[in-house]
Amino acid sequence: MLNSYFKRKSTLTRYYETPAGKYLDEFTNWLPELGYQHKTILNYIRGAVHFSKWLQDSDIPIEKITSKTLNDFREAFTQINSTKKRSATFRGAKQYIAYLRFNELIVPMTPNDEIQHTLLYEFEQWMQDHRGVQDSTLKKYRRPIKELLNEFGENHRNLTAIRVRKYFFKHFESDSTSKTKTRVNAIRMLLRFLIATDRCDSNMDKVLPPIPHFKLQSLPMYIQPEEINLVIGACDDSTIVGSRDKAIILFLARIGLRACDVSGLKLDDIDWKNGTVFVIGKNRQETKLPLSQDVGDALLDYLLVRPPVNNRFIFITATAPWVGITASGVSAVAVRAIRRADIDAPFYGSHVFRHSAATALLRQGCSLETIGIVLRHASVETTAHYAKVDTNLLKNVIAPWPGGESC
Repeated sequence: MLNSYFKRKSTLTRYYETPAGKYLDEFTNWLPELGYQHKTILNYIRGAVHFSKWLQDSDIPIEKITSKTLNDFREAFTQINSTKKRSATFRGAKQYIAYLRFNELIVPMTPNDEIQHTLLYEFEQWMQDHRGVQDSTLKKYRRPIKELLNEFGENHRNLTAIRVRKYFFKHFESDSTSKTKTRVNAIRMLLRFLIATDRCDSNMDKVLPPIPHFKLQSLPMYIQPEEINLVIGACDDSTIVGSRDKAIILFLARIGLRACDVSGLKLDDIDWKNGTVFVIGKNRQETKLPLSQDVGDALLDYLLVRPPVNNRFIFITATAPWVGITASGVSAVAVRAIRRADIDAPFYGSHVFRHSAATALLRQGCSLETIGIVLRHASVETTAHYAKVDTNLLKNVIAPWPGGESC
């Protein structure tokens, strides 16, 4: 209740008389559930009150709020001398809007307002509905597509083969190989969306040249089992964050999950009775994987100290607001854990544990087919990449040097 934070009757009366007044009690009760402390809650309540009064003075209905509205509100409060106070006011306004959306008191902010292009919004909806693409992939595609639409406009008829090629070669020299591949993939998928919705010719997706990339040219990068144990041991499971990080590392290292798989895990995905975990991976591929004893133990230890938040995602952020951790958050956990262990890893990030899990399975005698099933590879060629690290098998297939003995 609001009177738990403000005692003066004049203050309570003034706040209740604002447009936000009828929501303030529930908003105040909602903030502690996200892990916010007393002082922060005070600032956020004041921010919500300021924002509701500013909306009223600006004659903006609350259902018309957009990302631009929030930016305009922030600009309106630049006269506040204290940067810290100005920031708290703006964050309070954002949390107030989040509360209203969470309780369906206002409609969600239109996605096409956030991404500014209706065509881009339709494309992303199509990619999710028809191809099961992850949000992380869409986010990666968003920037090059925005640049393309900013240059040629929303009208898809402007996207002729000549213009698309000219746009591509304009950026080709300054882009890295990785960025070029992302740009080509993003534009090609946009063109396939336009083809599927009968907005351009059926061969338009072939106007951009393929970027050469040899998938199997490098060796898989991994860390040894004893090094993985050092990383796991570097997580201090006597703390909430350490307990969470240990469970995350074990899901990555023992089951070979991707960062997005871990961040997407929900409480209902764990079948404790049968010892399995339900995973929805790339392209909405649904799989049940065995939950090993050490992973299950670490997960249970974390759930016993997990913040008491009404959120079905298993892994929660360490600081308020308490929400599900993102895929980039999982990668950050992996990076910190590797650095704490002080090991010589070939690269820092969550995917090194996936490579390590595949390598360990191969050396234990598992077939490539089995490894492909565990890692949920769509193509056997991807799994075959790990055959390069099986040196014992490779010795059996080495051809002898002409005129000499085999190595």
